[in-house]
Amino acid sequence: MLRLLSVLLLAAVCLFGQQFAFARPGQVTAITNVEVFDATGAAPWRGTVLIRDGRIIEAGPKVKAPRGAKAIKGEGRALLPGFYDVHTHWGPRATPSALPEVAANYLASGVTTVLDFHQPPEAFQPRREWLSQIPSPHVNLVARMSTPGGHGADWSDQTTTKWVFTDESAERAVQELLPYQPDYIKVFTDGWRYGMSPEETSMNEETLSALAAEAHKNNIRILTHTVT
Repeated sequence: MLRLLSVLLLAAVCLFGQQFAFARPGQVTAITNVEVFDATGAAPWRGTVLIRDGRIIEAGPKVKAPRGAKAIKGEGRALLPGFYDVHTHWGPRATPSALPEVAANYLASGVTTVLDFHQPPEAFQPRREWLSQIPSPHVNLVARMSTPGGHGADWSDQTTTKWVFTDESAERAVQELLPYQPDYIKVFTDGWRYGMSPEETSMNEETLSALAAEAHKNNIRILTHTVT
């Protein structure tokens, strides 16, 4: 139960904000009488969640706040796992100065994890360093692959979206990405274009299979853009 509830902590920070800042190192923070949705499929329950040094240590309907705990009243509020934005292009039309506000708005809305599909691999490490310095959800940086002139390659350069068209080129492209440590690789496998019939090149099965095998061999997960 505690392992499943551990994902609630970031959402708790979003809901109760700066109140966490007043807890001393080692001091327990108790969110009391709060409605908890624990993502197990069970019905929500009302109770207390205890947090110490950034980790949930106990939670349940019968849990009591220990003496000396920093108490946060949860009446009328709900505590639930952080939301996950599975498709975002992080600020492509925003000025750099607006990006901290984007991050803050995500957190204020309870979004604690996002997938960013807009960065070239060379930007991954600088962006990770920058994000570590501001309040931000966890951002998974995603590399992109498509066919020459295919969906996803039509608007970006080959630095942002790598072009592959054979099993050998797919394996080589994955290997070239390894130094950048992508969290995922997004593969555009179809030529579909937003409500129209396919009008661009699609990826053949041999290329996709080789790409997936090479990515998995290097512990990189893949996502596909596929219309059925």
